[in-house]
Amino acid sequence: MRVVIAGVLAALDGVEENLTDPPTSPVKYPDQLVCGVIVAVVSYAVFEWVGAAYYLLAGVLVGNLWEALSRMRLLKAKFST
Repeated sequence: MRVVIAGVLAALDGVEENLTDPPTSPVKYPDQLVCGVIVAVVSYAVFEWVGAAYYLLAGVLVGNLWEALSRMRLLKAKFST
C-alpha cells in the first residue's frame, strides 16, 4: 500500500510543474481538475505496468492530448455554426 501511495504522490508532485505551465494547462478550472486526474491516473498506470522512468511524461502527454482534442472540438463547434 505504501508503494501505491508513494507512486500517486510522486506522479502528482512531478506533473504539477508541467500542468501549471500555461501552454500545457487547460484555461478553465474544471478542465484543470479533469486534466490533473487524467495525468495522475495515466502516470500511475504507466509506472505500474511498465515501470519506466518516463511515467510522468507519459501522463502529461495524455493530458496534453486530451486538452488538444477538447480545444479542437470547441473550435470545430465554433466554426461550424
